[in-house]
Amino acid sequence: MTKITFLTKNQKHITASFKPMMMSNTIKAIISFDEPDDFDDTVLQNPIPLPEVDDNILKLIIKYCEYYYNNTNSKEENENFDLNFIEIDDKILFDLILAANYLEINSLLDFTCKTVADYIKKCTTPQEIRHRFNIQNDFTPEEEEVICKENAWCTEK
Repeated sequence: MTKITFLTKNQKHITASFKPMMMSNTIKAIISFDEPDDFDDTVLQNPIPLPEVDDNILKLIIKYCEYYYNNTNSKEENENFDLNFIEIDDKILFDLILAANYLEINSLLDFTCKTVADYIKKCTTPQEIRHRFNIQNDFTPEEEEVICKENAWCTEK
């Protein structure tokens, strides 16, 4: 099986199976992988730099890509994988979103963004959202009151 090596943001070399990593449109573009029959694998001799992705995040991405490459699992098995996969802290989740976006792995980007949206939907007030994501309120009480009045329609039922 062909392997591909990456050089991460923190200068670590990480190796993965080639074909699952083709879920990334960015990696495909870097190695000019359009037609599998015409592909020259000598481009894989040197590590591919990923200056926006740390090694711990890349390892998660590899795990995701390898799982979903030629996936024939049941919907239930996939849901279990997703539930276990996404049991990560918020910092890692947001780094994963940034990396999925940078690497153009659309299914992973959709999944991670949906996870954040689900977290937000569980919150019932702006204060809960701020608390959940550790966001500092930079509005004065007066500014917040004006904003609430201007956007009262948002809370109408």
